[in-house]
Amino acid sequence: RYISKISLQSCFDKFEEQNRSSISGLTNYTDVKDFLNECVSSQENEPASEEFTTGMTFDWIKCEDQAKTSTVYNVSRTDLNYIQTTAVHLNWNESFTLLKDKYLEEGMSEDDAIDKARDNASGTKDICEVNTVSGALFWFTVMSTIGYGHAAPVTVSGRLLVGIMGFFSIMCFAIVVSEASIITITIFDDMFERIRFKRLKKRLTSLIFWILMIGVSFSVAMVFTFLYRRLYKNVWRNSRRLSGVLWW
Repeated sequence: RYISKISLQSCFDKFEEQNRSSISGLTNYTDVKDFLNECVSSQENEPASEEFTTGMTFDWIKCEDQAKTSTVYNVSRTDLNYIQTTAVHLNWNESFTLLKDKYLEEGMSEDDAIDKARDNASGTKDICEVNTVSGALFWFTVMSTIGYGHAAPVTVSGRLLVGIMGFFSIMCFAIVVSEASIITITIFDDMFERIRFKRLKKRLTSLIFWILMIGVSFSVAMVFTFLYRRLYKNVWRNSRRLSGVLWW
């Protein structure tokens, strides 16, 4: 594994700190090289891309190495993030190594090859794909103004995009809901006229009726959610593909 410039700089800092009290103040090249080799070796078990992926989240993408992953178990979100982060780390190191070897074959010096490979290496290529279910669920909460607490973008551009598109989506959603409400009310009014159910024409009675209807709708949604969770845990949790699709 290869460490980045930041990690290499930390090794230089450690060497300087240890030799600051040197009487002569002079250090030969061999001492520096031996110290850096030992410092690098002590970090060889740490992924080279760790500094770039610390705190990575996978709210709208899924990253897994299909060739090395046979089963996705029923794990927590924290464990799933760790698994995906590890996959990105390993993929970045493989990409870095391939690019470095390629640049060396093209005649670059080792330092230039390492610098260029580090800049061009990718940890997400070929193993990451858009999590359409999670993304659609997030956007539904935005445009419907539910906002139930799903992770929001942390970058300025991401928040700006959600803010601008969310504003127009909310207006469009309001128009759709209003049109749907008019159609629904028309259908119910016609139905009530046909069965001569005149009690709903009273405001208080109508208010109580619609409150009960909303309560019934939420109850049905809760029942379906409960059944889904039970079915997912007991039947589908060992299905790798289905588990990935249903995870959000």
